[in-house]
Amino acid sequence: MDQLEKEIRRHQKLYDQGKPEISDAEFDQLIEKLRTQNPNSRVLLEIGTLATRLKFSHDVPMLSLDKTYNVEAVQKWASSIKGKFVVAPKYDGVSLSLIYAEGRLHSAVTRGDGAVGDDVTVKVLNMQLPHEIDTHIEGRVIVRGEVLFDVHQWSAELQNVFQLKAAEGSTSNPRNAAAGTLLAKRLDSYLLKCLNFVAYDMLAIDEDDHQFPLDMRLDFLDGVGFNVGKRLLVPASDVAGAVADMSEIDLPFETDGIVVKVNSFAQRKLLGATAHHPRWAIALKKQGETSTTVLTGVEWQVSRTGAVSPVGILEPVQLSGVTVTRVTLHNLDQIKTLDLRTPSTVEVTRRGGVIPHVERMLAYSMSAKKIKAPKRCPCCSEVLIRDGATVRCLNTEGCEDQVVGRITYWCREIGMLGWGEEVVRSLRDAEVLDSIQDLYNISRKEASVVLGKGLGPKLIKERDDKRKMTSVTFLAALGIPGVGRSQAEKFLSVCTVKDALELAVTGDEDLIPCAKGLGVRWKDIVTFLADHVTMLSFMATESVALEDSAGPASGPFVGKKIVFTGRLTDLEREEARELVRTLGASTPSGVTKDTDYLVVGDLAKDEQRSKREKAEQYNAKGSSIKILSEVEFNELLASAMESAKTS
Repeated sequence: MDQLEKEIRRHQKLYDQGKPEISDAEFDQLIEKLRTQNPNSRVLLEIGTLATRLKFSHDVPMLSLDKTYNVEAVQKWASSIKGKFVVAPKYDGVSLSLIYAEGRLHSAVTRGDGAVGDDVTVKVLNMQLPHEIDTHIEGRVIVRGEVLFDVHQWSAELQNVFQLKAAEGSTSNPRNAAAGTLLAKRLDSYLLKCLNFVAYDMLAIDEDDHQFPLDMRLDFLDGVGFNVGKRLLVPASDVAGAVADMSEIDLPFETDGIVVKVNSFAQRKLLGATAHHPRWAIALKKQGETSTTVLTGVEWQVSRTGAVSPVGILEPVQLSGVTVTRVTLHNLDQIKTLDLRTPSTVEVTRRGGVIPHVERMLAYSMSAKKIKAPKRCPCCSEVLIRDGATVRCLNTEGCEDQVVGRITYWCREIGMLGWGEEVVRSLRDAEVLDSIQDLYNISRKEASVVLGKGLGPKLIKERDDKRKMTSVTFLAALGIPGVGRSQAEKFLSVCTVKDALELAVTGDEDLIPCAKGLGVRWKDIVTFLADHVTMLSFMATESVALEDSAGPASGPFVGKKIVFTGRLTDLEREEARELVRTLGASTPSGVTKDTDYLVVGDLAKDEQRSKREKAEQYNAKGSSIKILSEVEFNELLASAMESAKTS
């Protein structure tokens, strides 16, 4: 054991010096041998390797930013909010959340999907940033920022380091190199010390006690040793000018635009957020680097919904440090609008520095051919139908790409890590996986035979660990066309999965009396359930456990539809909605004739009283909508909570 640990340390040192004697695969075999024989070896911590990368749920989601490519749109947005704004560069790095507990760095987590990220604490402890900060705040504090390589340092020396260490050549740009350094299995202390962390926000878990404006938070971070970058604090009227000034500043890091954020924390809370982005910030994105190349051909890809989409094949072209060889052509209408042909010379842009996009067709030869949609599915050869701007394969169960897409989508949506397309196709090739239901019939032995003794059991454990889920996750993960989480939440606000499946069997719409007012494609949901009712009924009772908390059996809110308007003084409106949902109510966004209660916040503005007027109009026509003030609502809420305790 001592000899093995010594050998691993020696190879790690050679790797850090850019003089590896063995391949990464051979090094991984040594690590796996040590992990098997002594999983508590200190060397494993020193090297920073993990059998599977640990995941970490964010206490506060790391949402994306709303974005525009037009400075006038940014100014208009700011003018609608008033107050002061912090204008700063949008650094093109790896988003990272640092969690400090009682002032000491406790963990470091990448953004991931915004809700769950990768734990990279071992790596970050080797970076040059504060490991302790005196915040005078009890509990946990989150410092958020971007991890980047200095562009001057990158061009001067780090590319050579990556050329020596990368098995497939040098990393093409600083951002990719930063991500690779943070997420690689092996710990490279030299490269980690070269990484920079630029902080852009600080959050306390109990934010109500710490509502300092953003500029003060950044001043504090600057004072305790963080790099907070360049920033300007300006009133709403000066935002456009500040954006122009910031665009002229020479920076040592790559950027892909400018970020404008509301400075006041109280105002941030008032503005809130959508499921995708906060309403208190906006990004002005760069148009992205543009170049010309040749569109040489088109491949057609089949999605899980049967849509067959065109992907353009390009002669390789460098855009923003990345070699681009493929580009989405969206649909037939886009191809027609751009008059694309093959071959043709096209202008390609990486919008926002990320997504390759064909801007326009520049020229084509007399021999170039118009791009036509295939008549048969490129996967299963089924005859395709035209569906608007899309062509679609209706061979739902017999088209391999559709089946693989649906199974992969299910795994991703419920959080089954490691169950990607390659794994799914391998199991299907071995004839042990035909449907989502079959995922739960695969034995540990079968997985080991197909995927290997190392990976197979791990994936089976991951599957079994994710058997528990909410009804919303269950419905959204099925991949019903046009139905995501928000639509699933609305649908399930008026019924249960059990009721929905019973409706699918019987067609009795009385089981969901409010479904027609949901504003979602509820009949499409029921039709899908009806087509798969046997499989879904089995899954909902045998394969997965739906963890929805049972509401109270009785009380003033059970079965009621409650609509809120205006701002409440005691609760955030979303908190009030969530609370009454746990007490048996549904909370649609609009007033209808069968609304039970309309709660009018005491801080409602005149322009927010249209719902009250609509409720009064319905009452005049015979409805019985009870219009409650916030005080009356609070009294009823107390009664409902008391009933819930005794039911």
